[in-house]
Amino acid sequence: MLFISMKKKTIGLFFLAIILCLVVVIIYSTAKVSHNENKYQSVLAMTQMFDDTHFIAYISDVEAHKNKQNVEVFDIAKGEVILTEPSSIDIQNEVFNYVKTIKGLYTKVMPFPEKGYVIRVPFDTPMKVDQELLNKSGI
Repeated sequence: MLFISMKKKTIGLFFLAIILCLVVVIIYSTAKVSHNENKYQSVLAMTQMFDDTHFIAYISDVEAHKNKQNVEVFDIAKGEVILTEPSSIDIQNEVFNYVKTIKGLYTKVMPFPEKGYVIRVPFDTPMKVDQELLNKSGI
């Protein structure tokens, strides 16, 4: 048998050091979260609402590339695409002009609502949006 002898004071200091490290990590993470809370509150809310699997499956659909030329209207309550129409340059330009007019982010938005519609509009060629708000956010 092997006995390791340690004094109670040494063990106490060891556990005190571990507790202090944990407290520092908690304080640091709390400071980072509170710093980002106002700026990214909608993103945090989005990550907490991943229980609506139909909607998540729709926005991350692998088969979307097969129908990439179609505009799709997704009903969140039903969990399915209710309308599919061929995409046109007029629709793409309308969406592009709408995105260019964005002036700010609304942080209280519910990213995964229980009802409503999501419209997916594919672009034939990627379009660059020179929007200061989106560029600052890394989008």
